[in-house]
Amino acid sequence: MQQKALTSFFSSARQSNVSQQNNQRELIQQKSRTLVESITPEKFGFKSNKTQASKQKGGHSKNAHPSVGENQNMSDESESSLMRPRTQKRPVINDDEEDSDYEGQIDIDSDDISIVLDSEEDSAEESKKKGGVKRKAPAKQQKKGGKLSEITPKPAKKNNALLKNSHASTASGTDKKQNNNRRSDISNNTNSDQILMKEETSFVDNEDQVIGGGFSSMDDILDARPKFIKEEFIKDIEGRRPDHPDFDPTSLYIPPDEWKGFTPAMFQYWEIKQHNLDKILFFKLGKFYEIFYNDAIVCQKLLDLNWMGGAKKLHIGFPEKVLDKYLVTMVNNGFKVAVIEQTETPKMMEARIKADKGKKQNQSDKCVKREICNMVTKGTFKDSNQLGYQPKFVLSVKKYSNEIGVTFFDVQTLKIYIGQFQDDDALSNFRTLLCQIRPVEVIHEREIINSDLIKMLKNSPIVPVFTPMVPKNCWGVIKTCNSLENYIGNSKIWPEPLQQLKNQDAELALQSLGMAIAFLEEALIAQQTISTGDYILYTPESQSQLEYMVLDSQALQHLEVVEAATGKFEGSLLHYLDHCKSPFGKRLLKKWVLSPMMNINKINDRLDAIEDLMTHQFETDVFRQKLSKLPDLEKLLAKIYTYSIKHRVKAIYFENVSLIKLREFRTLLKQFKGIYDLCESLVNKVQQLKSERLKKLLTTDEEGGMMPSDIKEIIKEFEKMIIWKKASNGEDEIPEPQPGLDSEFDTTNAVVDGVKRRLEDYLKEMRNKFKDRRITWSHAKYRYELEMPSELIEGNKKPDNFEFTSQRQGYQRFHTKEIKQMVDELEYAEDKLKDALTPFLCAIFQRFHEHKDLWNRALDVITELDCLCSLSIVSSQSNDEMCRPQFIDYTGEYKNSSFLDIKQLRHPCVTLNQTKAFVPNNTFVSPNDNQTVLLVTGPNMGGKSTLLRQTCMAVILAQIGCFVPAQSITLTPVDRIFTRIGASDRILEGKSTFYVEMEETKNIIQFATYQSLAIVDELGRGTSTFDGYSIAHAVLKYLVNKIRCRSLFSTHYHMLLDEFRGFPGVQNYHMACKANEEKDEVMFLYRFEKGECPMSFGINVARMAGIPRGVLDHAKKKSLEFSEKLHNLTEKVKEYKLKGNSQ
Repeated sequence: MQQKALTSFFSSARQSNVSQQNNQRELIQQKSRTLVESITPEKFGFKSNKTQASKQKGGHSKNAHPSVGENQNMSDESESSLMRPRTQKRPVINDDEEDSDYEGQIDIDSDDISIVLDSEEDSAEESKKKGGVKRKAPAKQQKKGGKLSEITPKPAKKNNALLKNSHASTASGTDKKQNNNRRSDISNNTNSDQILMKEETSFVDNEDQVIGGGFSSMDDILDARPKFIKEEFIKDIEGRRPDHPDFDPTSLYIPPDEWKGFTPAMFQYWEIKQHNLDKILFFKLGKFYEIFYNDAIVCQKLLDLNWMGGAKKLHIGFPEKVLDKYLVTMVNNGFKVAVIEQTETPKMMEARIKADKGKKQNQSDKCVKREICNMVTKGTFKDSNQLGYQPKFVLSVKKYSNEIGVTFFDVQTLKIYIGQFQDDDALSNFRTLLCQIRPVEVIHEREIINSDLIKMLKNSPIVPVFTPMVPKNCWGVIKTCNSLENYIGNSKIWPEPLQQLKNQDAELALQSLGMAIAFLEEALIAQQTISTGDYILYTPESQSQLEYMVLDSQALQHLEVVEAATGKFEGSLLHYLDHCKSPFGKRLLKKWVLSPMMNINKINDRLDAIEDLMTHQFETDVFRQKLSKLPDLEKLLAKIYTYSIKHRVKAIYFENVSLIKLREFRTLLKQFKGIYDLCESLVNKVQQLKSERLKKLLTTDEEGGMMPSDIKEIIKEFEKMIIWKKASNGEDEIPEPQPGLDSEFDTTNAVVDGVKRRLEDYLKEMRNKFKDRRITWSHAKYRYELEMPSELIEGNKKPDNFEFTSQRQGYQRFHTKEIKQMVDELEYAEDKLKDALTPFLCAIFQRFHEHKDLWNRALDVITELDCLCSLSIVSSQSNDEMCRPQFIDYTGEYKNSSFLDIKQLRHPCVTLNQTKAFVPNNTFVSPNDNQTVLLVTGPNMGGKSTLLRQTCMAVILAQIGCFVPAQSITLTPVDRIFTRIGASDRILEGKSTFYVEMEETKNIIQFATYQSLAIVDELGRGTSTFDGYSIAHAVLKYLVNKIRCRSLFSTHYHMLLDEFRGFPGVQNYHMACKANEEKDEVMFLYRFEKGECPMSFGINVARMAGIPRGVLDHAKKKSLEFSEKLHNLTEKVKEYKLKGNSQ
């Protein structure tokens, strides 16, 4: 029944395709849906997995998956219906040239698939484009009459050889014709043969800028642009100048008279450019990308390319094979790039023009069609060569008063976070978000360009790219919801976070999502991102029922949690912890570090898991060794999900892209199939484990665990759908659908096989005719060239119907009329075969996406195992003493109080790279023991700041479930860490050092609870001594009397010692040192001891820094005078207080 339904469907589909070519997209969508429904486990002898349907709650509707568009170049010299050899079509033949080898570049991640043309419009002009490579050094020059004059270099003798042998400079007759065709497409007056042979010269202007291309100065280049794109004349498409309040910077006005002078290709170019002025256009001509006018001026310097075309057509270009390399350069410099591809072949163009004969046509209709097929920015470019694991988040933000809505996403992992929260005037929550995700690109309303949000972003250590959205792309809630229904389906099947935000009327969150969707639509990846994305509700931890400790932006920066003060990863707490073997494990570990747990049971369960892994270290090492060989499964899985979604279908070559996608798919299935073997060493020890969490991770869901049990059976289903056949070269494998799944493919494949058999029969006929077994097929320059020894056709032996094509030593190659006819039939059948494969592939990827929950659960298991193994490596360090944290619940005597006791603690990051022995210290803070605040004094450089930081880091390590570098640590969980350390301003935000200091202090006073931990280092040093002392006194008193949170308060205001000596809840501690007054030296002991340090020894530090002796002597004298005056003043204040108390 299923086979009959498939056959009936594909029969009607073929008729529809013949009669309605414009309905190709709808046809493939329908066919894909039918295939999805038809490809069932029963078809391969498997039982139906009914449980998967119930697991798809919150999934996506099937009709939200349009079909896949693919593209393919000839990539192998083996002969197959899906792998053609790299050969040319047949327009011109040159008997003397060597074989040519063309290979295209395909971006399979683009939302639209590029097309590679091997015919009349092939852009060669490679000699001119060896620039598409790098610029040459300028020619020697001399001055004549005060002007630069070129000294003409000697002609290069190797020109002809270069043009003959270089892939970048092919000089075949075919290529010359293609060059002429391509050049006439750009300009009617340029002789491409002259350009091919011309050695382009360079000039240097007064600023030593390499000009070249026949230009003598930058002014010449600027003058070569059309008038309507010059700064003094430019207007938007509505005719508004840049000083108009409604000026649209994304569009361009082109006067009507200008259109009349454009060639067909340039007519196309300006049609696109007038709506995309804010983007750099890479305009495809044959095998090259051309960049014109203003875009060329930008790119010529960034990409280091030669000028071409002179004043008639100001442009530069490069071969398609280096597209990704140049895209990386452009997006890293903050530019948007629109990649424009050819979307039909010259044959298709000829057929279209012939069919439209008699109809009115535009200039652009007279050449092959082109469209924007890929639009990349820093946040959307998927660089396959990218190193590292960090996600590239794009942040969309919407603000009204103190309410902020955010959406941030990573297109490579398809993680989409969305949320709305209340913030304070200092935007503390938003600042924390920026520290956590470090966005590479920010989408915002154009009107808020000067807002505090943007100023804050510009003050970030890594400044993101800003993408202002015009009003039409700042969607409201209704438009956003309508768009979500188009992409995902009815709101009833939306993922839970989206439904929750809609029900809560979170307008700002949904509006920020609307801007993100508009951005993705412009980038042509909205369908695949929105439909397949994993939605996660973002809520700042300060508003989340205390499930996690809050680490705000101040704490993350001051404690160097995810990056060191230098801005580098090395030296941070995360660097200390990160021993993960997989990129996806590294990403999860970062989330753990940013959100330490508050739940004692969960912390202890993770600690139990770490102890189990430390006990079974050999099995852990085996698992980690296997894990290190895995690719980035999270990104690969997200990529396969996107393959089920294609919202635009173009005329394409299919083979290479299908092979790449199917090979990626095969790799992914292989990795998931081996997930049980990956964990085998640990699974064998599951009965000996005490951690319930670790047991769940290593137990199948049938036994109550988390590991999917039916993953192998489902993988077998997919493996049965595709057959991998050995190619004729014996090395590569070619995928084909299982016979019987797709009747149209089977029929067309039979036609292909039939033509190949006829070709083999023809070869046998030739061998019998010439009685020589050395005669064979060659796919060198063209497909199916008859290659035979030269002696067989010497003199008059060559038959009249043999047409010479190419040669190699001792052999010549020929075509005949019969061969050409069979090759044409073969290529026609192969084109039909490609069309038949497109819906099949889309269907198989859609079916894979239906099991999304299964794959994600399996990935979650190995990701968490990787993180646990990483923490076990840290916890089992043999060279340092490590201890398991002990937690006390907030009950009994600690119901309204807190506790922290650390013995012999070492700073984790400092000890990692320090050669000298680190001095460990004890820290004890307990309000119940009259130690709420430790007032810390000591010399400069004595280790106060290090002690404060290491105390906080120990707490973070304890609450992520890791062992701590100490003898022991006992604590009640900390709900939030507050830090007030260092001195720095925020110039771009208009905030002074002291203002920043007060903002940080305000956070402590406003948000701290008795469960918090606060460290305050030298509060008040950013202003006058007496103002600073007054503020420090008031804050210290507030911490002790009102908040009563665990606090370490370091200061150089020694008057505070007198004020708080004996004060309830305050204990004095200092960093010990030894002073030698005779030698004026101080020895730092770095020991944290109870008691007071009466001096800061700042002059000693100045001496160590190299301040001249005379200056130091004067400073010492003034210090003694000031100390004496201050002592006298203090004594008078004491007397005054005593008198007041006695009265």
